[in-house]
Amino acid sequence: MAYQSIPAQNPIANKFQALQLTQPGVFNVRIKALDGNNPGLTASIQYTPFVVGVGGTRYISANSGNDANDGLTPQSAWKTAAKAAANQAPGRSFLFERGGTYTDNMEITSVNAPGDVARIDAYGSGTAPLFTGKVVVYNSGFCRVQNIRIDSNGVNKDCLIAYCDTNAGITYKNVIFDNVEVTNGNAFAIAIGNGNKDSFEDCVINLCTVHDTKEGIITYRAAGANRHKNIQITNCRAYRVTGTGLPEKNSGSGIIMGGTSYGYITNCEAYECGANNGAQHEGPLGIWLYDADHCLIEHCESHHNIRKYLDGGGFDIDGGCSYCTIQYCYSHDNQGMGYMMVKYPGSELMQNNLIRYCISENDDLKGGQGAIKLFGDIGENNAILHNTIILKAVPGATPSCVDTTTLVNKVQIENNIFYGVEGTMLVNDVTANGVYKNNAYYRNGLPLAIKFGSTTYNTLAEFRGTGNEANSLGSEANPQFFSGGNARLRYALRNASPLRVTATVNGQDGSVDYLGNLLPNTGRSVGAIQYFATASTSV
Repeated sequence: MAYQSIPAQNPIANKFQALQLTQPGVFNVRIKALDGNNPGLTASIQYTPFVVGVGGTRYISANSGNDANDGLTPQSAWKTAAKAAANQAPGRSFLFERGGTYTDNMEITSVNAPGDVARIDAYGSGTAPLFTGKVVVYNSGFCRVQNIRIDSNGVNKDCLIAYCDTNAGITYKNVIFDNVEVTNGNAFAIAIGNGNKDSFEDCVINLCTVHDTKEGIITYRAAGANRHKNIQITNCRAYRVTGTGLPEKNSGSGIIMGGTSYGYITNCEAYECGANNGAQHEGPLGIWLYDADHCLIEHCESHHNIRKYLDGGGFDIDGGCSYCTIQYCYSHDNQGMGYMMVKYPGSELMQNNLIRYCISENDDLKGGQGAIKLFGDIGENNAILHNTIILKAVPGATPSCVDTTTLVNKVQIENNIFYGVEGTMLVNDVTANGVYKNNAYYRNGLPLAIKFGSTTYNTLAEFRGTGNEANSLGSEANPQFFSGGNARLRYALRNASPLRVTATVNGQDGSVDYLGNLLPNTGRSVGAIQYFATASTSV
């Protein structure tokens, strides 16, 4: 399943960050399926920018306010968040003075509407207002929290959360968290979650940063609850998310989207996550999906994540995911895998998932995970297409481009570049369930080191004897990358590359490559980048 962001009604740019959510008017941003198994499927997200509602505006100043005031002007501001939380009204805005510290919890619980949007925001000059208590949107919609900081000093279980649990099947819409920084959280830094039949829809987490917390950004649902719909996480960063140290479940991930239909993560970055994951049976990752359908991760970077026991990788399509895609992403220098598909015990059926046009550079630094990890009963019609995987030698470890563990179903692995050096393996497919077609295998002129089942094959001709790379497909020649520059260019193919215009046709190829170049109808190239560079040397 592949998607493209398409703006509607207003002439805004394709990149989501160009959409200023405070502009007048109503914006529809559609995530439209362009190809794959369900090409007619379209999801829409409607944002209602802030307008002053019937509840009016109340001002709060930690420095000069007094809770005995009326709060109607900056000169007659209240002093505490507790006073604000106790005076809810539909569509009411609460503006907190910059430079102040607010120690009470702040909640929005009002029943708002498109024309009566509640808001927590800043006023004045200086640094953003600092909250040391929780900020909660509870059983409420049509509200914004923006331009604030939260530092809970490791006390609060959650820092910024939208949560619903009336059990009446209510859908709360248009909750927006924008330009919020969270640090020192004891559990979720930013979360959208539910406890039963209620759910959230058309919500955005944008331009938020979480760091030095135990958990990162997450959407989730309780067991048996309804999935949220149309959630976007855009332009966010999560770093030094350590984990809780508790053994019951994985902790320390950067950005997680779970319990969601039609979700979208784009232009996000996660790094140095997972150092204190306490679960030995599972681990954290930088950016990943679970219990989700029709979700997309694209144009993201995940790097230098930490594997204490398991995982510690870049990206993942995890248990219970169907019709989900990771594309145009960059994973590098992770101790665990770069990209993973895995089904954990008890999760829902997985099918029709796709990882394509991504780069993995120097992942699997502790070995045994693979730059691409395939694990468990991940269902039917999953594919790994047009990725470029680069390994480096690691003392005491044997990184691999592809690794399978208890993989039950066949997975299509097509038009990828697997590039290794001495001390690495190109394929470690012990389950022999990968279906390899027209991939490029190169290990710096050394024997290929392709393990399929219990046998290791050192030439492409030998590997073809397994039925893979049939009809003389595949390559073991030097790909001839463009050398130098950043990863966006150095793994483009030179004009003389043997991988140019040799890709097989697959209905899930999409329309652009990793760099955003339009793909020709015929004559596509193997790997993530179709851009043809001219250079005097190759790697």
